[in-house]
Amino acid sequence: MSLFDRYTTIETMRSGQLALAAMTYPQLSAVTDELLWQTLQEAIQEVSRRLGLSLEPLEIFTEPPTEQELIDLGDTPYCLEPGYALTPQFFTPEHWGFLSVSHKPIIAVHHITLVLPSLSMQPVPIPLAWLSINHKYGQITIVPTAAAGGSTLALFMARFGSFGVSMPNALRVRYRAGLDCSSGGYADVLGCVQRMAIMRLLQNAMLPQASTISVDGLSQSITVSIEAMQKQLNDRLDNLKQQLTGLLMESL
Repeated sequence: MSLFDRYTTIETMRSGQLALAAMTYPQLSAVTDELLWQTLQEAIQEVSRRLGLSLEPLEIFTEPPTEQELIDLGDTPYCLEPGYALTPQFFTPEHWGFLSVSHKPIIAVHHITLVLPSLSMQPVPIPLAWLSINHKYGQITIVPTAAAGGSTLALFMARFGSFGVSMPNALRVRYRAGLDCSSGGYADVLGCVQRMAIMRLLQNAMLPQASTISVDGLSQSITVSIEAMQKQLNDRLDNLKQQLTGLLMESL
């Protein structure tokens, strides 16, 4: 599913940032709707990759979704993710019940299931009441409590304690993650996407002039301006990366 509605996004771009950029770079006025839309899609993918997160809600399954689940998802994108390893250190004081999921920020955790490598043991659902979630950083801490049911607690701890080795894919997490930019939030992220698209359009427009840059003062000045835009965008993405995930990234 696309992050933006095509018609609305193109109209917004043409009356906003594209119009402003065209005042300095007239060649942008000739950009077709098809090229603008394609460039926006490329910009969305690039910003998503550099921020290290999905720019729209993403449903994460641990096994292929059923037909009904696909119907319920509608246009929401999804991906498959294997389970997380359960290690002997999982309930030690240093790592007590700590789990860092692959996709962030977390929007919602639907359920976590403990699947052990034994035909005689049925999968054990972990009560949601046991979960302490750091949505921003994609971190889940599982803290068993008696309030969730003494029998469930005993069963969980007994099954975990019966194994002294790591169990790959034992913790299956079904959750939703990413940014919901379409709801009106994260205007700074959307602004970066639009700036990325304009920069790509300018870079493409400059390709035929590459051989004349050394003698064409106008082309040279435009190239310098694009480089300045690239640096400014890199700085914006660095700041967003730190704000959204707490991590810094290398500028390309």
